[in-house]
Amino acid sequence: MSIVKHLNPNENRKRKWIQKQSIDFGQEKEVDVNDNLELELSFYIQAKEGTRQIFEILQLMRLPFLRLPDYHAEMVKTDANMEKEKIKLLEEKKKIEAEERRKDREIKKQYRTTHSECGTP
Repeated sequence: MSIVKHLNPNENRKRKWIQKQSIDFGQEKEVDVNDNLELELSFYIQAKEGTRQIFEILQLMRLPFLRLPDYHAEMVKTDANMEKEKIKLLEEKKKIEAEERRKDREIKKQYRTTHSECGTP
């Protein structure tokens, strides 16, 4: 008698999943591959059912599989890092404004020289 027969069905199910790490999903009906809507619905149902099965297996195995509530908080930059970014942005903004003022002065200078040569004020 093998050891697998003595395991409860959940243990056997977990063991099968650990060995191959895939879920088999039996399709109840044939799907017309030319009907895109029916095909997409079939894919959706397969994914949903497979996810449900894996959730159950992982819960039975007591393995963590969900993200922590503060998962995205770890990805946010620190205040010191954000201050550096702010300083960089402000310096870049000042450079752009200085360049615009320089261009404006050059345009005014050209305007004055062209009008003084033409004799118009």
